[in-house]
Amino acid sequence: MGTVDDGPAPTLSPPEKARPLWPGYTPPASSSGTDRPVEQHFQPVIGVRISVPVSRAEAQQLLVADPNVSSSFSAKVYGCTQQAHAGCPTLRPVAHRDLTGDGKAEAVVAVDDPSSDQTLLEVYRITGRSAVLPLLVIWEPLGATASTVGRELLVTSEDTSTRTTSVSRYEWNGDTLTVSNAAGSDRVEQPASEAP
Repeated sequence: MGTVDDGPAPTLSPPEKARPLWPGYTPPASSSGTDRPVEQHFQPVIGVRISVPVSRAEAQQLLVADPNVSSSFSAKVYGCTQQAHAGCPTLRPVAHRDLTGDGKAEAVVAVDDPSSDQTLLEVYRITGRSAVLPLLVIWEPLGATASTVGRELLVTSEDTSTRTTSVSRYEWNGDTLTVSNAAGSDRVEQPASEAP
């Protein structure tokens, strides 16, 4: 039995385009009169000597000195460096990835804080022995993870109450790391069982 000719191939049609549910709808202005900022600028960390790659001990020093982190959390991290106990935040190993395309790896620091059920994720750009600039400072649900695709940072968190997984994508805009969709959100919600 050889090849069988079933005639001409069916005509291909382009994929359907999105059709808005509410054409012409314009969202109301926010109550503060300003839109939610898409990018945020962070204060540099001053007074901490850093080597590259950044060690765990140096990451703890950064967290304690970081003006972008609440003083109560910095105090908690400092107290736990002096005497660890069950309620201490857990610092994960520091990851290093080039997220800016300059050929130098940024330090990605994650701290799990069970007492607040949150994970702090920070990306630090080290430009000298004492020049440290946070490019991203975010709080996510406890256990959030991150991965990279090229120079993009993907932050994945799971909401156990709704059984959904959220993925936010951040990329370098020449100044800081921002959510890669200019409209302000590239967050994808999916059932936790289907998460990557």
